[in-house]
Amino acid sequence: MLKDLTVLVNRMLAEKFKILSELNRWEEALKAAIQRADAAERKSPWHCIDIVTICLKLKDTEKAFAWLNKAVDRGFLSYTELYNDEFKLLHKD
Repeated sequence: MLKDLTVLVNRMLAEKFKILSELNRWEEALKAAIQRADAAERKSPWHCIDIVTICLKLKDTEKAFAWLNKAVDRGFLSYTELYNDEFKLLHKD
């Protein structure tokens, strides 16, 4: 039963993140994304990459690099993904 509740909470946080992102409400989307990354049973690097993209939209490269490091720690290997336009700010540092 606890596992079912955890799955439900993760789904709700994922939807909250998606909706807030679509509305360009980046500060709130960032909070939801961090909650989702922390609450996830499976620690996916892609949750961290979602946070990186929001940090970059907020022009917070320091926090973006911190979450990029967490993504790598969680197994992120798709480095070519970082050449997409949404990650341009990372290239300056």
